[in-house]
Amino acid sequence: MNLESIYVVNAVAARIWELLAKPTDVDRIASALTDEFVVSFDQARADAAAFVAMLAERGLVSAAQVRIRSAKTVAPFSSVWGRMAR
Repeated sequence: MNLESIYVVNAVAARIWELLAKPTDVDRIASALTDEFVVSFDQARADAAAFVAMLAERGLVSAAQVRIRSAKTVAPFSSVWGRMAR
C-alpha cells in the first residue's frame, strides 16, 4: 500500500469517488448528487467536473473511468461541498 499521499474528503467527494468505481460520466454523477444532496444539476455537474479533473491531474482516475461530455471551462469548487445531505 502506498501511503505517500492520504486524501481526506467530505461526503460529496466521497460519493463521487464511490460513483467512479465503474465507468461513468459527469452527467450521471451530477444526477446522483442532485438526488442525494441539496444542489442544482448545473452546480453539481460543475463541481463534479472540477473534482474529477483534480483527481485526473493527480493520476487518481483515468479517462476510461469518467467522461466529461462538455468542453466547458470548469469553475473552482463551489458551496455544494459544504452542503448537508437531505
